Amino acid sequence: MIWDLNEYSWNENYNLVKEYILLNNVIPVYSTVYKDKRIGLWLHTQVNAYLCNNTCNLDCKKIVKLKALGLDMNMENYYWNKTYKAVYDFYKNRINEIDYDFANNWFNSELEKYNNGNLDKSQKKKMKSLIKYINKVIK
Repeated sequence: MIWDLNEYSWNENYNLVKEYILLNNVIPVYSTVYKDKRIGLWLHTQVNAYLCNNTCNLDCKKIVKLKALGLDMNMENYYWNKTYKAVYDFYKNRINEIDYDFANNWFNSELEKYNNGNLDKSQKKKMKSLIKYINKVIK
């Protein structure tokens, strides 16, 4: 018998996210659906709860579990990565969650930071990948 439905649901979603990451070697994005569950939305909600200090549903054990998945729980990095993913998807797959002007402006701004050495190691690696892709498409 399940005594705490919220706890059971949290663990069920967490285990699906963990399984998804192990199978795909990637953290689910907002729109990810796996085994008919919106695990991307669930994960996004958990990270936002942590980042906004709304820890009513996140005890220390849950926070440790989420961090163990390899999530970046730093707000600045989280939003940079989220924006990078949207821009990358826009250029590579023409997914229109964002518009051309936003993607272009963000890319040019980050390209300047990249060229000036003002991105962290992870961001540099991602920008290098995006620059390489864009240069390949333009040629």
